[in-house]
Amino acid sequence: MPLTQGSVTIKTAGGDYSSWAGFWDDLGNLDGHITCTVDASAFTEAAGPAAITETLGGFTLHVLPAAFPTKTDATDGARFTFNTTDAIMDLQMEGPGTVIVEGMVMKKGTGAPTFFVYSRLTSTAYVIIIRRNILKGLSDGVYITDNTITDYSVYNNIIYDCVFRGIRAGQSFPNAIIANNTIHNCLDNIYDGGIGGNVYKNNLSYGATDKCFEFIASADGYNNADSDDTGEDADWSTGANNVPGIADPFNNLAADDFIITAEGDIGTAGLDLSGDFTDDFFGVTRVNWTIGACEYITPPTPKAVGGTLALSGTLANALELSRSYGGTLALSGTLANALELSRSYGGTLALSGALSRGQFASMAGALTPSGTLVAAFIIVQATGGELMPLGTLAMRNPDWLLIDEILTWMGEWDKTYPYDINDVVLYKSTGGNEWHVFVSKIGHNVGNIPTSSAEAWRRLYQEQWS
Repeated sequence: MPLTQGSVTIKTAGGDYSSWAGFWDDLGNLDGHITCTVDASAFTEAAGPAAITETLGGFTLHVLPAAFPTKTDATDGARFTFNTTDAIMDLQMEGPGTVIVEGMVMKKGTGAPTFFVYSRLTSTAYVIIIRRNILKGLSDGVYITDNTITDYSVYNNIIYDCVFRGIRAGQSFPNAIIANNTIHNCLDNIYDGGIGGNVYKNNLSYGATDKCFEFIASADGYNNADSDDTGEDADWSTGANNVPGIADPFNNLAADDFIITAEGDIGTAGLDLSGDFTDDFFGVTRVNWTIGACEYITPPTPKAVGGTLALSGTLANALELSRSYGGTLALSGTLANALELSRSYGGTLALSGALSRGQFASMAGALTPSGTLVAAFIIVQATGGELMPLGTLAMRNPDWLLIDEILTWMGEWDKTYPYDINDVVLYKSTGGNEWHVFVSKIGHNVGNIPTSSAEAWRRLYQEQWS
């Protein structure tokens, strides 16, 4: 029985299908939605599927990975190596309906597949959405040539090392979205058919072996970038805010790392297309609207704060809120798994929310936590200021509160001794405000308590805290 509806999987073992071709060749005319989830594994394909001619019947066919790629070098995610020159998807389907293919990694093996997407010979229109894919070393990447289909969306794809074209439009598609793709090292990275009506936005075309943009005089281009000056505003039928002649913007081009780590010429130069889509290749919500598939993420702030920082929400997994802080920090929300709230702190810190896990690495100001400290393994590692915990501490033993690089405590005979931070721990007793100080490495006796053993923890002093 052909597949006409339902949810299926492609896996190397134990799935409904074990190959890309096996899934597509099993399709029948749809009588319901189909979702195909591809395992995040490496597959090897000896042949591509036959021409895909089924009728969508008004339904959606959605192919997606179990886990999206986390890198751009085609080494993780649902990845297929093709030892064939066959097309990966020869789409000759009939509408109405929708085809969505996202998150796939397709790369050349012993043969270079003719196309990833080749759409043609359609009588009844349907919607095609191609997003967040990696195409490496194919003959051509995406080739849209059937003008019966006007609703194409090709965005957030990374296409490189193609023999001929990265993205090729063979007809006029005025309603198409061809945007925020990163294309590198193809003969022509983006090749327009010259028929007119196509619009390209926010595409990053770099290092083509011939031209970054070819035959675009009849197309419109907005906020695209290139490395060879073939996509200047004047090169388009209508062009605006394009960024020609850019230098290498990538994190590590030689390693196929197309992440944008510096703002440069393209980090904030794109057009806001949030009416069409809002994320980037990694699924990150776009704020800067970086040109290309990968959003430039502005470094988190604050790194250095000298004024007043007030946070009243919930901070989850905030590994480092502030690296250097010298002002006033007031937190009234909940801090969950905040392994390090402040690395270096010299101002006033008032915490009225609940704290989970460790909060401070170094503090020289006044610390007043009035909330609940839950599973607080290390509250203060080194503080030279004033510690006034008014809340409740949990998980006291065996993880102690370490305080002061040099801590001086008064013994029972009114004499003081300095101890290293590694020698002293502060411990709160159960139910009350009694705090106990222990010393681990003392080479002399303190009062009437023998403390000469380096291995033993000894109670040195206790004080009622109010």
